[in-house]
Amino acid sequence: MFANFPTDDPRMGHILVDAASCKSLADVPKPATAKNRTAIIGFPFDQGVARNGGRPGAAGGPDVALTYIRKVGTIVNAEYDVDLRSTVQLANAGLVGNNDTMSLEDGHAMLRNRVRDAIQHGFVPFVIGGGNDQSYPNARGLLDTLSPTTHLTVINIDAHFDVRPLKEGKVHSGSPFRQLLEDRDFQTRKGHFIEYAAQGSQCSAEHVAYLRSHDGKLHADVSTQTEIVWLKDVMRHERGQGMEAGTSPFAQHFRALIDRAAKEHPDRAIFVSFDLDAVRSADAPGVSCASPLGITADQAIDICFIAGANPAVKLVDLSEFSPRIEEYRTGRLVAMMFYYFCLGLAQRA
Repeated sequence: MFANFPTDDPRMGHILVDAASCKSLADVPKPATAKNRTAIIGFPFDQGVARNGGRPGAAGGPDVALTYIRKVGTIVNAEYDVDLRSTVQLANAGLVGNNDTMSLEDGHAMLRNRVRDAIQHGFVPFVIGGGNDQSYPNARGLLDTLSPTTHLTVINIDAHFDVRPLKEGKVHSGSPFRQLLEDRDFQTRKGHFIEYAAQGSQCSAEHVAYLRSHDGKLHADVSTQTEIVWLKDVMRHERGQGMEAGTSPFAQHFRALIDRAAKEHPDRAIFVSFDLDAVRSADAPGVSCASPLGITADQAIDICFIAGANPAVKLVDLSEFSPRIEEYRTGRLVAMMFYYFCLGLAQRA
C-alpha cells in the first residue's frame, strides 16, 4: 500500500490503527502522547438514496474513501507546524453492516451503537457514508451519550434540507433531519438545528415552512431552534486565494457560527453533518445528486478544519460520496477533508 511513500514521507495510513476487528473501541490502546482521538466509521449503504429517487453508488463510498485517506499526508505538516503522530490518534473502526445482505433499518441500529461506543471511549467519530439517511442514527448515537441537561446543536452543510416525510413509513436519504426534529430527546435538550449552504433552487417552500414551524416552543416543556443559512449568504464570504485553512473571510464566518452555537449553553455538544452535494460539481462530481452550484473545495476544507479544532464538536459525518459516478477527484477531496479535520483536531488542548 505504501511502497511509494518512504519513511521520510509518512502518510495517514502509517498511523491509522486498525480497530475494525475489535469488539469495542475500548480495546484500542490509548496513545502515550496524543490527547485527541478520532475514529473513521464506514456506513456502506445506499438503500436510502434509492428510496429517495437518487443515483445509487454511495454504498462504495466508505471503502474507496479509506483507500485515499491512507495515502494522504504528509502527517508531519511543516506548513501548519503539526505532527499528527504526537497529537492525534487515528483509528479505523471498519464498516458497519452490509448493503447487500441486511435492511437499512438494521444497518441504522448497528451504526447508532458503533457511534455511541466510539464517543463513550473518547473518540470523535468521523462517519463516512453511504446515504445521508445515516445522519439520524449518527445523531441518536451521540444523544445516547449525553446527559439530560446537555444541549445539542446540529449543523447540516447540505444543498438540501433533508426534512422530507417518510415514504410509506420508511426512512430514506431525504428524511434524517425531520426524524431528528421530531425526536423527543432532541427537543428536550433544546435542540438547535442549522441548515448551512442550502440552495433555494433545491429546497421547497413547504420544507421551509416546516423548519420555521420548529423554531420556538413546540409543547409546554420543549422547544427547538432552527436556522437557515442560504448559499447566497455563504458565498458573500468567499475564500480568498492563497489563504491558509481557517483564516479566510469564509472561515471566519463559519467559525463565528460554530462558536456561537458552542457558547449558547455551558454544556453543549455539536454534530457537524456534511453532505458532499453541498460542494459544486466542478470540485465534487462523484455524489448522488450533483449540482453546478455550491461551496468550493477550499471552503469544504475550511469547514472540516474548524470543526476539528472546536472542542464542542463531538461528531462529524460525511454523506453521499458515490465512487461509481466519479472516484478520483471526489475521493481525493474526501481524503483531504478528513486530513484537515485531523489538523484541526490537533489544535485542541
